[in-house]
Amino acid sequence: MRLSRSLKGGEGFPPCVRRILSMSLERPTHEQSFYLACFLLDRGFDIDECKRVFREIFGCDYDEVTADLQLKFIEIKGIKPYNCFMVRQWLGVCSPNCPKYRSD
Repeated sequence: MRLSRSLKGGEGFPPCVRRILSMSLERPTHEQSFYLACFLLDRGFDIDECKRVFREIFGCDYDEVTADLQLKFIEIKGIKPYNCFMVRQWLGVCSPNCPKYRSD
């Protein structure tokens, strides 16, 4: 996938986010996309930057209106990204390379 210049390599992002961004053969699930949106908005990305990321991820399946509504909802409500426990249990993108990873 071609990542936006601001996302190249996912520098400074936790391994779970880099994993979602690197899903080239499969698309992220709705829950993974929601987490990514919350994470990017929480990190100071604006809605247009987030939409560019999702346009790159979803290609021809990208829906601008839906993305805009969902991103604005997350931003207005101030929804924060999931904590590590939820990422590991529900999203399936937790990485053993993460300093917070626990195998229990």
